[in-house]
Amino acid sequence: MKEVVRQLYFFLKEFENQEVAIKQAQYMRNQFPFFGLMRNERNLYFKKFKSEVQSVKSIDAVIFCKECIQYDEREMWYIGLDFLIKNKIVLLPTDIDFIFHLIIESKWWDVVDLAASNLLGYLGEMDTNCLEKIKQGKNHNDLWIRRSSIIFQLKYRLKTDWNYLSEISLEMSSEKTFFIDKAIGWAFREYAKVKPDIVKAFIENHKSILNPLSIREGLKHLKS
Repeated sequence: MKEVVRQLYFFLKEFENQEVAIKQAQYMRNQFPFFGLMRNERNLYFKKFKSEVQSVKSIDAVIFCKECIQYDEREMWYIGLDFLIKNKIVLLPTDIDFIFHLIIESKWWDVVDLAASNLLGYLGEMDTNCLEKIKQGKNHNDLWIRRSSIIFQLKYRLKTDWNYLSEISLEMSSEKTFFIDKAIGWAFREYAKVKPDIVKAFIENHKSILNPLSIREGLKHLKS
């Protein structure tokens, strides 16, 4: 798989666009290098790579993603992550350590949010031990794991553990950190799509604890 991903890297590099890459890097605060490939382009090129150069089997999604994130260019991360999300059914409970590693090493919301809501969310539904580890992530020393412990339920809708979400929101509001406050508000907003009255009442009753950003985000699409 290492050789396959190396071929992918040089295949994509042939299509790099420095003008776009500079803008992409600036958007990410110049933390990561880019090839300059927009989402539709990289999907098209990856599809072309699989058909013309080297196929990638669904069953190898985890190891493929592991190899992709060894490269600095962010498109390699996106392709590896997208492929793993598409084939998340291959994940095992033991893969949660890799997903935590992926989140920590990604160091930014673009990868973190996709991994948390899709991969951790899936593992949390599949395995009770994984669910407990995800929830305990609220105490982790890494900001992005803590953020993930808030947003992993984004796609759960009615299956959302509201008791957990409400408790963690009050507990973590004391951090007064942008990415934590934003995550709390986002989680509220998603749950409000199925339980608007519960979210609205909770926010109203805890305005003195919740931070303004969480409140604004949580109430964004609720009628007053």
